[in-house]
Formats: sequence, C-alpha cells, structure tokens
Amino acid sequence: MHRLATIVISLLSAIVLQAYSHAAEVTLRQTQNGYQLLVDDKPFEIKGAGGDGDKELLAKSGGNAFRTWGIGDDTQARLDEAEAHGLKVALGIWLGHERHGFRYDDPAQVQKQLDDAKAAVLKFKDHPAVLLWGVGNEMEGFEKTTDPQVWQAVNDIAKMIHEADPHHPTMTVIAEIGGDKLPSIDRYCPDIDIVGINSYGGVTSIPQRYKQAGINKPYIVTEFGPPGTWEIASNDWGVPSELTSTEKAKIYRDAYAKLAADQHCLGSFAFTWGFKQEATATWFGMFLPDGTKMAAVDSMTEAWSGQSPANLCPRIDRLSIAGESVVEPGEEVKAHLSVVDPEGEQLQVQWVLFREMDEFNTMGDYRPAPPTFPDAIVERSIKEVTLKMPLIPGKYRLFAYIRDGKGGGAVGNVPLKVKGTVPSPSKDRGSQITLPLTVYGDNMNGTPFIPSGYMGDVDAIAMNEKATITPHAGETCLEVAYNKRGGWGGVVWQSPVNDWGDLPGGFDLSAADTLSFWARGRKGGEKVKFGYGLIDHNKPYFDTANSEAEFTLSSEWKQYRLPLTGRNPARIKTGFYWILAGTNEPITFYLDDIVYSSEGSSAEMGSPMPLPLNLTSDDTKNLPFVPSGYMGDTGAISMDEQSKSQPHTGQTCTKVTFSQADGWGGVVWQSPANDWGDKPGGYNLTEADQLTVWARGELGGERVKLGFGLLNKPDVAYPDSASAELEITLTDQWKAYHFDLTDKDVRHIKTGFFWTIAGQGKPVTFYLDDITYEQRSSLATTPTVE
Repeated sequence: MHRLATIVISLLSAIVLQAYSHAAEVTLRQTQNGYQLLVDDKPFEIKGAGGDGDKELLAKSGGNAFRTWGIGDDTQARLDEAEAHGLKVALGIWLGHERHGFRYDDPAQVQKQLDDAKAAVLKFKDHPAVLLWGVGNEMEGFEKTTDPQVWQAVNDIAKMIHEADPHHPTMTVIAEIGGDKLPSIDRYCPDIDIVGINSYGGVTSIPQRYKQAGINKPYIVTEFGPPGTWEIASNDWGVPSELTSTEKAKIYRDAYAKLAADQHCLGSFAFTWGFKQEATATWFGMFLPDGTKMAAVDSMTEAWSGQSPANLCPRIDRLSIAGESVVEPGEEVKAHLSVVDPEGEQLQVQWVLFREMDEFNTMGDYRPAPPTFPDAIVERSIKEVTLKMPLIPGKYRLFAYIRDGKGGGAVGNVPLKVKGTVPSPSKDRGSQITLPLTVYGDNMNGTPFIPSGYMGDVDAIAMNEKATITPHAGETCLEVAYNKRGGWGGVVWQSPVNDWGDLPGGFDLSAADTLSFWARGRKGGEKVKFGYGLIDHNKPYFDTANSEAEFTLSSEWKQYRLPLTGRNPARIKTGFYWILAGTNEPITFYLDDIVYSSEGSSAEMGSPMPLPLNLTSDDTKNLPFVPSGYMGDTGAISMDEQSKSQPHTGQTCTKVTFSQADGWGGVVWQSPANDWGDKPGGYNLTEADQLTVWARGELGGERVKLGFGLLNKPDVAYPDSASAELEITLTDQWKAYHFDLTDKDVRHIKTGFFWTIAGQGKPVTFYLDDITYEQRSSLATTPTVE
C-alpha cells in the first residue's frame, strides 16, 4: 500500500510539473477595514488545516490549504500532493526552542539555523503550491517575557526570505498573544508580514484581543481546536475531563465563524487534521487512529463549503460511569453510553482502558501512547461496558470508539482511579505495583508489559495469546511459533510499548523475589532462553536488574523460576522475554502463567529452625537434612555416618569413600529426603550467618568440592534460595571450612550440604564432621578459616 501511494504521488508530481511552470504570486492588500490575502491577484481566504490526514478529503471538504511545521525529506512530496489536489501550503521552517537546548546567544547555532532556512527557501520557493513561509512555531516559549534574541533571529530569516523570494509573504507563529509577544514582534520583526497564532480555549476572543493590542499586521490562526488540557479544570485526582467528539465539533464550528468575521484575520488552520497522541489518544485529533473521520471534520466541511457531508458522524449524547469513579483494585465498574447515528446506521463500539498519561501539558512534544488493558473488559455492548479494574493503583481512562461502517466515527472517554499509593516514577525507579503481577495469564488485569519488542527474524515469529491447546491453567495459553530453519528470533514484553530504553516507564518490583512461568514444547527438546531485564546501562532508562537462563523444554508443562533476590529490580522495563536459535525445522512452544511474586512470604519459605543447626551427630535420627541424594557413579560411593575413626568431636564422624579411579560422584543432604525440588520443604536459616564444615583426608591431598544450595536454579518448582560452593585440597588433619551467609538469602534452603568428587586415579577416602549452621557472634571463639 505504501509503495502504491508513493507511485501515485510520483505520477501526480510529474503531471504537476508539466502543468505549472511558475510560483504563485502571493501578496497582501490593506483594505479600508483590514487585510486581504491575494494569490495571483485573486482574493484567497485560508480555509486550512494542520496535520497528516487525508489531503484529498481536505480538498473535497472545501479546504484550500494546509500548514507544515518544518522542512524534511517529505517536503517535496507534500507540496506535489497539495498541488495535485488544488491546495496551497503554509510551508513551515522549524526554529530551535530554548527549552530543547537551542542557544540564541550562540552565534554559530543561529547562523547554521539561518543557513538551513535559506537552503530550504531556495529549494522550494518556486513550487506553485507554496502559499507563504512560516518562520518558527512557538519558539518564543511560554513565559510572559520573551528573549529579544529570538525575535532578532526570526527577523533575520524573514529578511533573508524577502531577498531570496519576493513572491511569498512571511509569518511567524506564536503560542497565544499574551505577555510581550505581540509588542516584541512589532518592535523586532519588521520583515514579518503576518502574525500566526496558535489558540485553543481563547480562540473566539482573539479578534477582540488582537485589535486591542494595536498591531498593524494581519494575522492567521494557525492552530485552533478544543480547549487544551491546561485550560480545562482538573478533577479531584488531578486529571482533566476531555470533551466528546460531538462537543468538540461545536467548538470548531463556532471558532471558525468568529475568525471568518474578522477582516484582520486572513484565515485559519484547524488542528489537527489527523491523529496525534498528546495528553490523550484523541484530545486534539479530528480523526481516529485508523483514519475514521469525526464530527469536527463535518463541522469544518459545512463551514468551508456551506454544505453538510452526505454521511454525518455519530452523535454522543452521554458517556458516564455508573457509581463511583474511584474504586478498589480489581473492583468491577460499569459505564453507560448513549449514542445515535444521524442516518440510522448500525454502530459498532470499541471499549479500551488506558493507563493515564503521566503528564498532560507536553507543550506539543511527542509522548508515547500509554499501555492498554484489554483483559479488563469483562462484558461489552453498544450501550454499556463492565470492566474489572487492574490491581495496579493509579489513574486510568476508559475510551469508547464508535464507528458507523461508512467512514464516520465518534469518541468519548471518562477518567477512573484505582485506590492505592502510587509513588511518582523517577529516572531510577518505576511505578509501584501490587503483587502478584501477572505478565501473562487468564487472570491478569491489564497488560503491564506489552509483547511489542520483536527481534531477529521477526517475519518468522507468530504468537497466539489465546491458544486453547492444552493450557496449563484456565482456558488459554500463549502459543509461540518460529517458522524458519536457522536464524534466530525473540520477543520482549516492554513498558512502555516499543521502547528500548529511551523513555521513562517500567515497574518497581523490589517487593518481588521471583519471576515464575510455565512452559512446554510441542515435541519436547526445544531449547529456549528466557529472561527479564534486557536493556543495558548504555540507555538512559535501563533495566536495573536482569536474569537469563536457557532451558530444554519437555512436552509436558513445567514451572521455571528466575530470581530477583539479591538484585535491584527498582525499574524493570522489559518484564519478560524469550530468545531462540533456529534449528533445521520450525519450533513451537507454549507459555502460561508468567507471574512476578514474593514467594518468600508464602508457604514456600522454609520452616524456621533454632541455631546452631547440626547436619551431623552421633545420633543420626531426626536430623534436619538427610544425605539421600546420591549422584554420579553411585555404585562407587560408600558412606559410614557412624565411623569411629578419629572424629573431630564426639564419638563418631562420617567416613566417605569413592572407590573408582575415574568418573565422579557426590551426595546431597536433602529436605525432604530424596527430593530434587519437586516438593515443598527446606528450612528458613536467616538467623544463621555461617555454615561451618570440618573435614580431613585419609592421606592428605584429596580434592573435594563442598557446598550447599544445589537447587538454586530456575528450572525446579521448589528451589534453594541461595547457594555456594568451595573446592578444597584436604590435609590429613581436621580443619574448618566456612561459608559466609551474611549477604545470602537463606530463607528457603532445601539442600543443606553436598560434596562432589572427581576420580583422582585411585580410590579416595575422606572424613566429615560438625557440619553446622550457626551465628558467629554466639561462638566462644572464632575458628580458623582454612
């Protein structure tokens, strides 16, 4: 479609260049009561709009011009498109804003800006679609007192334009007319012919206020529309209420009529002929995001042409919340809609719940669309909707998008609030949330993270979030297909959508200690990497923690875990991702119940135990951990827990023999016995700050690994919450070996101790005793660390 449009515009450009050989002669004439704009000596009242919407429709609606804000790679095509449809263009030259870092006291920056402007003028001055030059847009800022250096730079460019192009007038565009703006233009800008004014809530009073200012220049209202967010009263929780598209249409109609009656006004540009995400998804747009026109287009069509369009847009009579607008997390809310179509067409309504924007008065700067919560919609119809509010405290906005199926639409929205504390996110911390936080699952409220970050061979990736093929729980699961041999692919769940670290966002998951999820392969054997925290520190808004692991999936559902404990998940922007490398056949796997939670506060925390906690004793009954986990070449392992061969203390010690010259073996002390992470169990050892193990070799020189927490990995259902390992060379004398637990999360230890050994060319025997979890501060003397 894009290629076809490019071809059409190119053909139109060729026709235009053949039909026209000269620029239009645009002049100003002062009349007895005001001013008049002339194009080739014919009066020209600007009936214009600003925005990227359909220019053919603009012309058919009775419009005769549109404005741009700056020069870009598409300027030539936009001028050609305008000429093809009989439209003129107020061609904007963007000037730097001091709030964006431009320095009008820097001669080098100012000169480059002038040079760039001159290059643009010389390139496009002879195009027949050019109506006038717009020198800057709101570059003066929003203070009452403006910088004279800004106006001097504006006038220098305007003077240059008059010298290079005597056929088109100059205009500079300001934000409203308060403060010293008009007097400054009058004083510093004699080469500016026309004052452009962007005005919203005060637009109908512009004729009177401009006359009172006594400026001897004509004006054009270069942006007008509904009152801005800064002009609308906020509700009890600080957000403005947006007018419906029906209410906005009357504002456009009344504003145009008021301006058209003023003979000092050369015309106006409605804003915005298109769609723009600013404050909300629909505040200033005259079209829905899919190009559906709204009632503001109907109003301008009637004002410009004197005739109503054949198909009028639906009319919203009422949109309201049934009950309170401030609700508890997860509470159900109902909204009622009353809407009619003038032609009696059958209407369709799309209900969407958005998270509210963090700021409303963006001064026209771009802001990304906030996340949506499609799963919050429980029941819907053309007249009402029932939604279950997200568990995340904060501000939300419910939208009703109405379409008549004939190109006409309407929109309204209402603000909502979920109770709870929501600290303002900073650059180093995301928004606070309530746990558990579901990234994907049947019971999720909203979509805190969006699976928008496609990577690698993206055309080979297909994801079905409503798959019904044997879900782990509920009615659906997520089916992921990589339909390519070789290559690689992946998808990242992002906040905000499509962001790779350039925008603020994300969530503070400091209260969570685990990201758990269920996965299975279609066949089994599929290797996939899973993780969170993909954005590195080279981005301004990075993930503050990360974890990644590769798993080989089975054909049965299995739960996997990624730890957060010991990390700093204060701002997690990429809440989950998967990555795989292609094999010699397509790969399909399934995901379900991806959840951030605090498992340490649940039943999965180990049982508390008094200290010291001994794992060996002369009486082996009722010990907390059982040496039941034999590994490796188990037939070569023998252990005598009641050996009387020179114990360190007491009557007995543990004698270990590995009888093979090669291979390997080991034994794990488990809770419960013979469990490898499939059952609850283990102990909460947070009171301990040290694990001590006494050991000696039969001959000396034996190499052994000692440790705990062998199940501290994400592919087990009930893992250890911490781990450590130490490889030692024994002597023939008893020595103590210590594991420092001070900075370790030992809330859930299931494998309290283990040893492993590799074959050393001959049978090996060594001894263990007094394996103890303890507090150093309670010891009478501190043993020597070996």
